[in-house]
Amino acid sequence: MAAELRYPSGKRVGRLVGPGTIRGWVAEYQRQGLTAIKRKERTDRGASRVIAWAAWDAAMADARVPADRQRKIAAFLDKQVRSFWASGAASASVIQFAMVPVCQDVAETNGVSLDPAAMALLCRVPLHYIGARERRRARIAHIRKADAGQWAARFVPRIRRHRDGLRPMDLMAADVRHSDILYRRPDGSRATARMVAFLDLATNRLFARAYLLPPGEMIRREHVLASLRDMMADPAWGVPRCLYLDNGGEFRVGAAAEDLAHIADMVRRIGAVFEAREFEDAAGEPGVMNSEAYNPQSKVIESVFSAFTRSIEPNWPGFVGGNRMAKKTENQGRAPRPMPGDEAAILSAYGDMIALWNAKVQQAGAIKGRSPDEAFTGAVAEGWRAVTLDPAEFALAFGPDEPRTVQPGGELHIRNRIMRHDALVPLVGERVRVRLPILDASRVVVLADKGEPMCVATEAERFGMRDLAGAGERKRRRRAASDAASAAAAGTAPVDIPAALRRATAALPKPEPAAPLATATIHPILREAATEPVPAPQRARTRQDIQFAAAAEELKRLPRAG
Repeated sequence: MAAELRYPSGKRVGRLVGPGTIRGWVAEYQRQGLTAIKRKERTDRGASRVIAWAAWDAAMADARVPADRQRKIAAFLDKQVRSFWASGAASASVIQFAMVPVCQDVAETNGVSLDPAAMALLCRVPLHYIGARERRRARIAHIRKADAGQWAARFVPRIRRHRDGLRPMDLMAADVRHSDILYRRPDGSRATARMVAFLDLATNRLFARAYLLPPGEMIRREHVLASLRDMMADPAWGVPRCLYLDNGGEFRVGAAAEDLAHIADMVRRIGAVFEAREFEDAAGEPGVMNSEAYNPQSKVIESVFSAFTRSIEPNWPGFVGGNRMAKKTENQGRAPRPMPGDEAAILSAYGDMIALWNAKVQQAGAIKGRSPDEAFTGAVAEGWRAVTLDPAEFALAFGPDEPRTVQPGGELHIRNRIMRHDALVPLVGERVRVRLPILDASRVVVLADKGEPMCVATEAERFGMRDLAGAGERKRRRRAASDAASAAAAGTAPVDIPAALRRATAALPKPEPAAPLATATIHPILREAATEPVPAPQRARTRQDIQFAAAAEELKRLPRAG
C-alpha cells in the first residue's frame, strides 16, 4: 500500500519489497523483538571523513603522504587558523589571504608539486574551514585582551541581584547624562543639556538637575556638588546612606577624588543617625561604593537613561533621538528645530520630564506595576523619614585645600582677598591649611592639624576714613586679641625664670676632674722663677710721706697734756 502512495511532490511514500523480505523481518522480530528490525545507525556517524579539506586531502594523497602525517599537518593548519583568530584577525577573508604562503610552504615540504596557479588555488583555505565555530571561538582571547568592555558585557559570567529590603535613600546610583533634546544658546549655537542624576534603587525615583553649559564646557565639580546640596536639603530625599558611583571618567570629572572622599566621610558620620533605625542586612555599610570597571551591566542607572530616551524625551519638541548621526528632522535637508524658550523655560521642561518619570507606572523591574512616587508613598506610610542637611553647611564642606601663613591681626591673604577671624590672632606666623569652598566663595574654612574645621573666616570689612564704625571695630578686635591672649595663658602662674634656671643648674651633678697625667714645663728658668716667692714691691717715698714722718717725730718729743 505504501508503495502506491505518493507525496505532493510526486515521490513515492514507500518502496516495493518482496514476500521473502517481509518474512525475514517477521522472523527477526520473533527472535530479537522490535530492536532487531529497527534501522541501524552508522558506526562512523559524526566522524569526519576529511582530514583538513577535500582538495587538500586529495593533494596530500596524490603526494603519497601517510595518513598519520596528514593528521599532523591538519592539526598544524588548524592551530595556525585559530592563532590568527586569537591574535585579532578582522575576518575570515583576511585569514584566508594570510594562510596562502603558510599552506604553500607545507605543501612543498611534503612533496606536492603543482603549477603556480594550481598551487595558489590549493592553498586558498576554504572560508567555511576558517569560519568554523570551533576555530572562530579562539577570537575570545583577543577580545579579552583588547576590548575589556565587550569582554565584560558578553563573556564574563554575571550574577543576579535583588533589591529586597532596601528603603528609600539606602542606595543611590549617580551618573551624568547627555540629553537628546536640542536647545539654542543666547549666542545662536545649538547644544544639548547635561544632567546630573541620582537614582534611588529602592523606589526607582529619579532626582536630577539639568545644566545648560557654555560652548566647550562640561559638567564640573560645582555642578555635581550643587545637585548633591539640593538633594540633601530636600525632605523628600535627604542624605543617601550609600552612593553607588560609576567607575568611569565622566562622573569623576564632576566630582573630584577628594570630594568623593569627603562625601564618603560625611555619609559615614551621618550614618550614626541612620543606624538608629533597624535596617535590613541588604542596606550594607554607609559610604561610597563604585561599580566594577568595564562592567556596563552594573551601571543600573543606564537602564533609566535608556527609558528616558525612549519614552520621556520624545514627547517634547527638539528631540533628536539617541542616534546623533541620524537626527530626526521635520523637513528633509533641514537642521532639527531646537526646543523653544529661554533658559528658564528649558530648565522647567526638564523638571516636567523628571516629574513624569517619577509619576509614570513602571512596566518592568523591581517596582513593576507601580510608579516611583507610589513606591515612595508606601515607604513613607511605613515610617520612613529623610535625614537632611543644611545647604549652607554643605556649601562649606567641599573645595580644594591650600596652605597659608597667618598674617598679623589674624588675617589670611587668599587670591587678592583678605580674610580674617578672631580665632586666628594667636596663630600669627603659623602655617595653616584652608579650604576654599566651591559653592560659597565668600568664606574660607580654616582646618586644624587633623583636618577638622577650626573656624570660618570671612572677608575683612573696609571702613571709610571718618567712619566711626571702624574705630568701634578696632576696639572690638583689640579686646578679642586680649581675650585670646588671656585664654591662651589660662591656668598659668608667674615664674621667676632666673631662679628656676639657677635651681635647675644646681640640681645637676658637678663633674669630677681626673688626676692630671703629668705637669709640663715650657723652660727650666721659667719654671724656677715661677716657684720662687715674689717680693713685695717697694713703693718710692714721696714728699708727702717725708712730711708725715717728720710730723710724727715732732709729736713724740712734745709732752702730753694732763
